[in-house]
Amino acid sequence: MQSIVDLKDGTAVKITIAGYFTRNGRDINHKGITPDEIVELDTEARMEDGTDNQLDAAMENIRKKLAAEK
Repeated sequence: MQSIVDLKDGTAVKITIAGYFTRNGRDINHKGITPDEIVELDTEARMEDGTDNQLDAAMENIRKKLAAEK
């Protein structure tokens, strides 16, 4: 993560203030994370009625994980 600091002369400097790490400390900056499940976006449904099948799949995954914790 970076922050922009404006200077008095009208210029600015960008400073790194944090990094991205997984829970177990693995640095994912410029690497990303391999998804557990790949869901291709249904662009036709998205354009037609705003349906977001990727969001729906993610929410269902969360619901299942929460139910399993009970």
